[in-house]
Amino acid sequence: MYDFDLNTEITYLKGVGPRRAAILNDMNIFTFYDFLTHFPRDYEDEREVTKISDLVPDEVALVVGFISNVTFKEIRQNLSIIEAIIEDSSGYIKISWFNQKYLRSKLQTGMKLLIKGKVSIGFRNSLQIAVQSFDFLDDDENPNLGIFPVYPSSATLTQKFFRSSMKILISKLPPQDEILPKSILKENDLNMSYDEALRLIHFPKDKFNIENARYRLAFNELFLIQCGLMLIKKNSKDEDLGIEHKNSGELFENVKNSLPFKLTNDQNIVLKEICFDMEDPTPMRRLIQGDVGSGKTVVALLALVKTVENDFQGVFMAPTEILAIQHFEKF
Repeated sequence: MYDFDLNTEITYLKGVGPRRAAILNDMNIFTFYDFLTHFPRDYEDEREVTKISDLVPDEVALVVGFISNVTFKEIRQNLSIIEAIIEDSSGYIKISWFNQKYLRSKLQTGMKLLIKGKVSIGFRNSLQIAVQSFDFLDDDENPNLGIFPVYPSSATLTQKFFRSSMKILISKLPPQDEILPKSILKENDLNMSYDEALRLIHFPKDKFNIENARYRLAFNELFLIQCGLMLIKKNSKDEDLGIEHKNSGELFENVKNSLPFKLTNDQNIVLKEICFDMEDPTPMRRLIQGDVGSGKTVVALLALVKTVENDFQGVFMAPTEILAIQHFEKF
């Protein structure tokens, strides 16, 4: 067991050599912490094995059975099919692998497999499974069932690599300190600890774990961002002075009254807040959020007019040339 530090380079994680490390670096994963916070994008629920006699068309299922027959067909160039008959105590079903010639030497009669795939109706209304994933099992081995993470990956790093490496990392991870005050935890009903969330987001026991872990980790992240923004704002207020505008005057009111519509209540509230910020010496940092067509542009126009009325220059930027021209002509 090594001295654990989340800032340790990823090359020190068991199973990660220079080649894999280079690929992980391309994914912005450089340290243990980067790897630990490479959260799953989805999950595969593999908690229940279905008997062959209970399979239902158009559903994805897990089946455990023994191979009783294997055939290989070369349909045409770039299309080959390996078919096998899989049996369990309730019946048998045909399994198909497409364009996986390397399996010809691996699949043998009598082998035990755990198969995941979509069930469909085949020849003469018999059921068949197109394999999505599978594992070889020993004769007396029970399948490893559970909810498994699906990570953002690359063509050369498999889910198996991410899962096994993450399991190693989490097994070495010491208990993580709680960084939020108890009052914040209580006020926001954060019953899952930060340490527990970091572990369960990768290997949940049920879907409830997933939801709680995601919520907890998202709350932490947004809370820290908000703290950082408040610190920046405080430092700006203490150290930086912006341009202090005067109260809105005749030009501002004329432009506002010349609009072919009345501002909504929400627009008036936001505009009032913006004007208040512009009349304060503290630099304004503000984002207006609203649906398309909710009237954000006209609020920005009136703020620009207020700047011009105070004998300052203003700029209105748009993401495309077409939109810039449209705004220019309308303004």
